[in-house]
Amino acid sequence: MPLILFKEPRSKKRISLSLLPCAYLPSAYADATRVRQILTILLDNAVKFTPAGGTVDSRSQGVREDGSMVLVEVSDTGCRYQAGGNRAKF
Repeated sequence: MPLILFKEPRSKKRISLSLLPCAYLPSAYADATRVRQILTILLDNAVKFTPAGGTVDSRSQGVREDGSMVLVEVSDTGCRYQAGGNRAKF
């Protein structure tokens, strides 16, 4: 996924984007198109809802000793859910 897609919105709001890959990331069996789509949506939303001067971080790591699972996280300094609000976890 080309990060250039997020350059213009980030530049206008002075948002810092950091990618923190782990030293060793095992291969994962997944639909590459869908993984790309999900990551694009997560990063786009993170940039969209992060205030000017904020940060967006993305990190990845293997989460099982046998290397059978990969975790990718996107976090930002944008707005948070209100207590009691609708929350979706996936």
